Amino acid sequence: MVHCFYPNGFYEVVKLGRDIAAGEVLQFRVPAGTIFGSEAADPASFGLASCVVAPGFDYHDFELLTQADLVKSKMLV
Repeated sequence: MVHCFYPNGFYEVVKLGRDIAAGEVLQFRVPAGTIFGSEAADPASFGLASCVVAPGFDYHDFELLTQADLVKSKMLV
């Protein structure tokens, strides 16, 4: 599952997987400016995640937030 906090304040959970009929998607593009995080739907399972950025990545544009950061800014749902 990918949790997305969009710049306009909208929150969405995107379910990744192979079951298209159940609303799952094989891949998902996170729009620029969106804060996101992911987790396995089943805590007893595992997953492999990857992020690709284009045209390039610059650490000046990157911020890693902790759960405490999200709670402090009231973004945790």
